[in-house]
Amino acid sequence: MLNYNLILLAIATSIDALAAGFSLAFTKHLNIIFSVAIIGFITFIICFSGVYIGNKANKFLTTKAEFFGAFVLIILGIKTFFI
Repeated sequence: MLNYNLILLAIATSIDALAAGFSLAFTKHLNIIFSVAIIGFITFIICFSGVYIGNKANKFLTTKAEFFGAFVLIILGIKTFFI
């Protein structure tokens, strides 16, 4: 079954990566190969950790995870709005 939310999140992440790539391209005195390697390595570690933790937490959180994620985003939005 195709999950359209996952496709939309992938597109949003790709647009974010495109913007980061443009900003790296215009930075002078930067070793682009080294930067890409570091960004790729850190992204891999964080994504792998997220999948591992998410798989383990699935037993405990189930539907509560969506509410917790929404709560965190609302708190961050309120903080951003007032600061």
